[in-house]
Amino acid sequence: MFDKPLDTLEWMDKVDCGQPASGFDATDWLYQSWAYQAHDVGTTPGFGGDTNAALESVKARAMVLAPPLDLLNPTQCAQEAADAIPTLPAVLRAIARAGNPDLFVEKLDVLGLT
Repeated sequence: MFDKPLDTLEWMDKVDCGQPASGFDATDWLYQSWAYQAHDVGTTPGFGGDTNAALESVKARAMVLAPPLDLLNPTQCAQEAADAIPTLPAVLRAIARAGNPDLFVEKLDVLGLT
């Protein structure tokens, strides 16, 4: 990738200078990461750390969305959460697993959820 070892320094300088222009904020990213790590509905009072029990208690209409390449919210974890929520329509669970966003939006329209 680099012809000479010191070429990496020039590249790193360009990347570093470009970060503010792109809107990246390391402090914001750090706090978002902490929030993700700290959030677990299982810690809601009365569930004693049982995340599945907390999800199974959901009575409101719910929808779980997870983009396939989201590294902080893996799709498999979203599917497990969706399977535990009784109010989530089964058709949405199946479409989410299939990974077809067009079909997903079409079914949302049919179900009156858009």
